[in-house]
Amino acid sequence: MDRQKIFIISVVVLSAALILGSLIYTKTSTFKPKPNQQVNQSVLSSSPPVVCKRFTSLDEALKNVEIACVLDLSNQNLATVSTDIKKLTKLNELSLKNNKLTEFPSAITGIPTLVTLDLSNNQIRQFPQDFGKLIKLQSLTLTGNNISESEKTKLKQLFPNTGITF
Repeated sequence: MDRQKIFIISVVVLSAALILGSLIYTKTSTFKPKPNQQVNQSVLSSSPPVVCKRFTSLDEALKNVEIACVLDLSNQNLATVSTDIKKLTKLNELSLKNNKLTEFPSAITGIPTLVTLDLSNNQIRQFPQDFGKLIKLQSLTLTGNNISESEKTKLKQLFPNTGITF
């Protein structure tokens, strides 16, 4: 009986030591990249990590400007877009597909961080010259709009390195 008690106490003590040791290791260890490994500097900095959140309401996104990176306003019967959208300074993706837009929402040109823009299935025919301000744009979807060939050519010239889907 004494050996059994000693064995159980030993197992409990060793388990507690392992748990405590792993907690201490986790709290005190730092991330060290391998040689020649690229590291995202934001991970190593003392600032908190960047949080990116998807919104389906412009009002909600405007209440959370610091984390609003994706805005999906699809299927909302929008005929216009509020100029307040340009306040979303961290917006990377914007979807306005399946709405009733007849003109390109000019406020969008005030969001230079946009990487992806989906304007498919609207009634847009032409785009303003300052549309080219969206220098980070990599993906532009325009299917289902009545865009002339000359307008398509203009867009291809404005965005030669952007994947445009007509």
